[in-house]
Amino acid sequence: MEWQYIKYFLKVAEYEHMTKASQELSITQPALSRSISKLEEELRVPLFIRENKRIKLNKYGRMFREHAFSIQKEMEIAKKNIEEQLHPNQGEISIGFFHTLGINKLPSLLAGFKAKYPKTTFKLKQANKTILIDSLYNGDLDFCFTTLTGEELGRNYKSIDLWEKNFFLTVSNHHKLTSSPEVSIEELANEEFVILKQGYGIRSITDKIFEELPFKPKISFEGEEIDTIAGLISSNLGISFLPKLEGNKYIKQIDLPSLHYKRVVGVIYNQTDLVSPISQKFLNEIIRTFRSEEQL
Repeated sequence: MEWQYIKYFLKVAEYEHMTKASQELSITQPALSRSISKLEEELRVPLFIRENKRIKLNKYGRMFREHAFSIQKEMEIAKKNIEEQLHPNQGEISIGFFHTLGINKLPSLLAGFKAKYPKTTFKLKQANKTILIDSLYNGDLDFCFTTLTGEELGRNYKSIDLWEKNFFLTVSNHHKLTSSPEVSIEELANEEFVILKQGYGIRSITDKIFEELPFKPKISFEGEEIDTIAGLISSNLGISFLPKLEGNKYIKQIDLPSLHYKRVVGVIYNQTDLVSPISQKFLNEIIRTFRSEEQL
């Protein structure tokens, strides 16, 4: 079976129209039709239902399409791996990260690496933890920066802790609790909490804290950006449990010894698939950069 047949099949399956597919592939429509016919002869089954000028996949076509996608992906990986071995100081690195990492830490890391290896390209994805982990396991990401809890690792995947931050009760500077010499858990019973939505790494830790409280927390808002949560707290519209926030002069973060939680941030990668020289160099750069920051 020729690889070209599979490429042609996937394009016809995408458009469900021979003429449109042939235009996209830059071949004649008769040549495309002959290729599809030869593929069907080789498989000994029809793959399409033909209705006038339009065609659509039948049950065999839908079945074959799943395998064809896998073959196409493997071909792309093979070509990429060969290219990267021939040119070890260049290549594409796909990275997933949570929102606040894009403010300073990640751009600084990428800029430093790009200065050393200028022919490197980055494919970036910013999302919550659930989406990032799914993308990593689907093979769409080489590296995933996220909150680590120990529950997210799959087979052949490895994580490296990069830094950690304690969680604090976070309130507005104008909140009544700021005047208390010592805040008790019971004082929070009538407060409204503003927190991140499910799927975010910080939310998973917040839920664990909530489980320890002797009351059911009143949640008034669930958001997607930690800056929004901090803004609502600054305006005295709720309180929350958050890691240390730098540079916000409108909030106060209070340590509650009875609720001692940390956010561990790290990177996850597939140690089996991490074969390209440039990816290995980037992993070393991650470790060197963040481990040196810890020592400052």
